[in-house]
Amino acid sequence: MDYDILVKIFMSLNVMDLISVVSQVCSSWRSACCDPILWKKLDLCIQISDSCIYAPLQSDAWSYSVSNNNRLMNILKTTSNLSQGNVTRLIFNFFEYVEDEHLVYAAKRNRNLKRLALPIWSRLTVRGRRKAFKYWKGLESLTIPDFKSPMKLMKATGTNCKNFSELKLTCNLNLDYALLLKLDKTIIEKGSRLREFLACQTSCTICQSLKHYEFEKVRREDEEISLAL
Repeated sequence: MDYDILVKIFMSLNVMDLISVVSQVCSSWRSACCDPILWKKLDLCIQISDSCIYAPLQSDAWSYSVSNNNRLMNILKTTSNLSQGNVTRLIFNFFEYVEDEHLVYAAKRNRNLKRLALPIWSRLTVRGRRKAFKYWKGLESLTIPDFKSPMKLMKATGTNCKNFSELKLTCNLNLDYALLLKLDKTIIEKGSRLREFLACQTSCTICQSLKHYEFEKVRREDEEISLAL
């Protein structure tokens, strides 16, 4: 079948179809799977794991497994081999456990990233995020589930991501914490290039009424709207 026709067909498939089935058929299909147009966005929301079957109310209710860790790394390695550095938008599964090794590997292999959406819970450290951001010089937008160590986060993005202009928080941001951010001159300096800072306050009735799996839908719809702009 003609290469361009294959690519057009493959555009209707999700990432798991591409890496686990289509790319394994034959050399011509694998070649078509490597076309840059298929890899502008790497959406990992479709992949299912044993840690994603339900959404507990607290992060410590999750059961971590080595198999999950290896599975996610294998997915990142396979998609990196096929995408060949063409990914500009990376969306992790909302309920995935992402560790430093996952984020840093993704950063090393996808250095042209412009938009990043992290899961609601992870084992990411400040050191891991800082190391990953060093590779993402062109990062423009970041969606994160928390705002721990805001000064260090702003320093990491401000130092390495010169085009950074949009920060989204998928968590409550109460008024007192917001005032602290305003009063901290260092944070203001590091975050001065932000075009948008989107977050919910504790009084947000929408977030209070949403369960985690519903929040994932809201985040996904927001990302789709952003990508369409």
